[in-house]
Amino acid sequence: MNLQTFNLFLIVLSILLISSITVDARFHKYINKHINKYDNKHTTAPTKPKCSTSTPTPECCQSRGGPGWNGLALLGSYEPVNITNAVDCCIYCTKDSSCHSWMFSSEALCAVGTSDVTCSSSIITPSSDIESGIAHCSSVSQC
Repeated sequence: MNLQTFNLFLIVLSILLISSITVDARFHKYINKHINKYDNKHTTAPTKPKCSTSTPTPECCQSRGGPGWNGLALLGSYEPVNITNAVDCCIYCTKDSSCHSWMFSSEALCAVGTSDVTCSSSIITPSSDIESGIAHCSSVSQC
């Protein structure tokens, strides 16, 4: 092997060694990073969920006297809806943003306020055999 070939061999060998050291260092850095992530996930104590100490807000239409089912109604025209219980009648109205009042009679008839029933309509108290509620009117209902 002549001197020129030997020098070329040393240069190539040097490049190979430097590149393998760089790759090796990157590999170790990558492995250590991921091992530490894994270790941290499994060596720390589990945290307990924080519990709220506040009183939960009742859901709309959950029960008579609650939000959306307050025994009040708004004066105006009502149209029948094919619903056979007071809970579903209340839910139907609270899910429709244009519905502001509903009534359910003891004859299993649900009626919801038409477009002339608005939050500015007069508030009435229907007879005792009628379930009712007001929705989408912030001054009277949270629903």
